[in-house]
Amino acid sequence: MVMLASTLANSSKAFANQSFETTCKVNPSARNIKVFRGHYKGNAMWNMNDVVNITYKRDYVFNIEFDDGVAGDVDFHEYIHKGPIFQPLKTKDFFNKAFIEGGTIAWPNGADVAPETLYEKIISKNNLR
Repeated sequence: MVMLASTLANSSKAFANQSFETTCKVNPSARNIKVFRGHYKGNAMWNMNDVVNITYKRDYVFNIEFDDGVAGDVDFHEYIHKGPIFQPLKTKDFFNKAFIEGGTIAWPNGADVAPETLYEKIISKNNLR
């Protein structure tokens, strides 16, 4: 695992701003495997976290909670003007039909926001770095 992480870290320039998923055995004699998900942002590699809970707060705001305990309110108002996929979210009834799919918040029409974007918004807003 250390060798794999080292190899990935050394390759970060070649994979800048790319997501990856790799599978490796935790223990050579074990049958279980560990999946490591991550993302290269610039030259830095970081783990991807999944959304595990969403709670509607008000207007276009959901409280988003990640699997590592990071949580905070995210205002989705900016997204309703970002293209046709987000247009139905203007209607509060439709906006409130959000659910968790693929580790992020999603809506019945296929709209979603990348979990790393939500995570970054929360940690930046709450100065969690």
